[in-house]
Amino acid sequence: MKGQTSPNGWTSFETAIGVCGIAWNALGVTRFLLPASTHKDLQREMSTLDLGACRNPPPWVRSTIVQAVKHLKGQAQDFSRVPLDFSGVPDFHRVVYSETLRVPSGGCTTYGELAERIGKPGAARAVGTALGKNPFALIVPC
Repeated sequence: MKGQTSPNGWTSFETAIGVCGIAWNALGVTRFLLPASTHKDLQREMSTLDLGACRNPPPWVRSTIVQAVKHLKGQAQDFSRVPLDFSGVPDFHRVVYSETLRVPSGGCTTYGELAERIGKPGAARAVGTALGKNPFALIVPC
């Protein structure tokens, strides 16, 4: 991104497990959708989310797409440096997503461990709820 502005937009792309979608704005990725059966199905879902127009992605989004394709092909990727736009995300969810990004690719943790790491022991259920509403699935692992 490096000071560039990118209009809101989204695109779909093929992966080893189906058609994924990614949406962005000038601040970062706003949404990542896991595979749908077809581009048409994914486009229908994306169009209900008011994410801007389907367009060619800027270079930083294309780089994220390359990472996603590799990851879904079985080549673990580190998404921790992908810029994310957390506006509209509740504060608690933002904290959960930020901490989850610290889990190494291929690593594993529990909702209870994440709750403790963010200083909310006993909030495992709330962590699970936040991750269940994760708009950045794959980039922020669930």
